[in-house]
Amino acid sequence: MTEQPIVDPAAPLWVRPLIDGKVSVTAGVMALTMIFLLIVAVTLAYLGPLPLRVLGGLIGAAQLAGLFVGVSRATKQSVTPGEWKYKGQPIVGQARAALVEAATLADEAKSFVAAIPTKLSWEQFRPHVEALLWDAAGHAADVCKLNEQLNKLRHAEPGTPQGEVYADLVRRRADHLAVVERARDEIGAVAAAAGNAAAAAQLALERSGSVHDLEIVSPSAPALIARGGLDEAQTQLELLAEAWTEVDASQFSPPARRGPRARRSQPPTDQQQEG
Repeated sequence: MTEQPIVDPAAPLWVRPLIDGKVSVTAGVMALTMIFLLIVAVTLAYLGPLPLRVLGGLIGAAQLAGLFVGVSRATKQSVTPGEWKYKGQPIVGQARAALVEAATLADEAKSFVAAIPTKLSWEQFRPHVEALLWDAAGHAADVCKLNEQLNKLRHAEPGTPQGEVYADLVRRRADHLAVVERARDEIGAVAAAAGNAAAAAQLALERSGSVHDLEIVSPSAPALIARGGLDEAQTQLELLAEAWTEVDASQFSPPARRGPRARRSQPPTDQQQEG
C-alpha cells in the first residue's frame, strides 16, 4: 500500500512541506524563516521596550496564525494514507480500494521512471499524475457520499418516487466510481510501460556496458503530456523499451537513434474536403 499522500495540484509550495514532510529547499527556507522570526519575537518580547514588546507579541501571534492556516490548508488539500479523507469525507469500500491502487501504481511508475537512463524525470510527470489522483480522490469521496444516501433509501420499492431517486443515485455512483477506475487504469498503463522500459534498459546496459549506448533522442515529458496526456508518454516509454530490446537482440551493437513516433493526422473536416 502506498505511503505517499495524494496532494491537490493547486496546493502552494509553502503548504506542501506540511503535507509530505519532505526535506526540500522550500521546507528549509520555511524552517529557517520561522526560527528567525521566533528568535526576533522572543527577543523583542522580553528585552525590548514596551512598543517593541508589543511588536514581538504580534510577530509571535502571526506565526501561530500562519501555522494554523497552513495546517488547515494541508488537511483540506491532501488525502493521507491511514486516514483517507477528502476534505473531511472518509473514503471507504470499493472507492477506497480503487484509489489506493491508483496511488500505489503512481508510486511504482515513479520508481520505474527513475530507473530509466534518459532525461525523462518523474518531476516532469508529477503534475499530471497529481491532477489525475486528486480528481480521482474527489470522485471517490462522492461515491462514499452517495453510499450514505443509498443506505438511507435501501428499502425504497421500484416504481415509486423514492425508488426512482434510488435508481438515479445508483447511476450517479457508478459514474463517479468509473472515473476513479479510469484514473487507476491510466496510471497503471504508464507504470507498466515504464516498468518494461526500465527492465529493457537494465538488460541492454548489462549487455552493452555503456549508458551512452542507451541514450535515445526523445521529447520531454511536458511536451508529451501537452500532445495528448499520459497516452503519448506511455507510447514514448514503449518506444524506448523497443529500442533497448533491439540493443540486446543485436548483441552489443548500439541502438539506432529513433525519433518520437509520428502521430496520426486527424481526418479532414467537411469544410476542408470541400476546399
